[in-house]
Amino acid sequence: MSNLNFGAFQMPTMSVATVNNDAAVAETPSVVDLDHFEDWNLHKVQDITLDQLKQTSRELGGNGAPNNGILHYAFINRVLDMCKEHNFNAEIRDLFACKQGSSQWPGVSVVDNIAKRINEPELMQQRNIHATIVRRVFCNITIRDFDDNSEYTNALTLSYSQRGIQAAVGQHVWACHNMTILGADQTISTFNDGTFESSNKYTRVKYTFEDVLARIEDWLSHMDSIAHSGSEKIRKMKETIIPANVMYGLFGFLSAYRVQCDSKNDSIRIKETYPLNNSQLNQFIESCLIKAKQNEYASPDHMGFITAWDFYNAATDTHKAHQMDSVQVVPQNVALMNFMDKFVLGL
Repeated sequence: MSNLNFGAFQMPTMSVATVNNDAAVAETPSVVDLDHFEDWNLHKVQDITLDQLKQTSRELGGNGAPNNGILHYAFINRVLDMCKEHNFNAEIRDLFACKQGSSQWPGVSVVDNIAKRINEPELMQQRNIHATIVRRVFCNITIRDFDDNSEYTNALTLSYSQRGIQAAVGQHVWACHNMTILGADQTISTFNDGTFESSNKYTRVKYTFEDVLARIEDWLSHMDSIAHSGSEKIRKMKETIIPANVMYGLFGFLSAYRVQCDSKNDSIRIKETYPLNNSQLNQFIESCLIKAKQNEYASPDHMGFITAWDFYNAATDTHKAHQMDSVQVVPQNVALMNFMDKFVLGL
């Protein structure tokens, strides 16, 4: 990360953290009314089933084709079919429709001329699935064939938006739905989404929808290796202890990095994607402080500690489609792992 020197902070020798993170699998929220959304003014991100998504109004470009080369539900179905071709135990874990984006081209819109033809009260017409265009969808597909624990599994993340299509592969924590993406090579996008490699270079060229499918096929063909690499990275994070004094230094570095990314002063501004924005930093720091407090009397100096896995999960717990711009979930997750590799794990 350019313009920042973190050499003053020395990470301690790794020691094994005895932390039990096993948790019960959270249930996917059920959809009560299959024909209507909740009020979009109150709920900007809503659960949706694949069948419901298929029933939403379709938006086609001037050439009669979908804007992203394929309709959202067809894209997700195609990926599920690819998983089936590999005989994987794959299922949709999360599927959200998101009303995000500009007011001129929002993630969700109501087609008035369709809504008015539906025989129901006006309020319900405006929430009817058949009269709704969904442009922004976020999906996690779990693949359980390589599971060796009850804490996390492997997953594909798919993001469909007004800007294009993103896909990523990594590990999915059952309890909190957190996603672990090991690096930029485990993501692909049809637009420049701001994802950086650890060398701080933009990774994006203009990929096509067909390129995205080809990359997903490659991931599926090497899923055993991806699962093993992910498990090894998580094991190392669990074994890496971050004492309280080092943790505070990392907080400061992440805060300064966020300021540099957002600054309008060209002398300090860096054109990169930060791991956490300002509001995310507040939530993340509070979570880390609470965890360190719980370990206060288990540390020699009674100041507490956290593991790198605690640190990472506290950060990715803020990377949720219902809490942020869904298009930024993948780039920020990659930026976070780059930070972990460089300044916490020493890779």
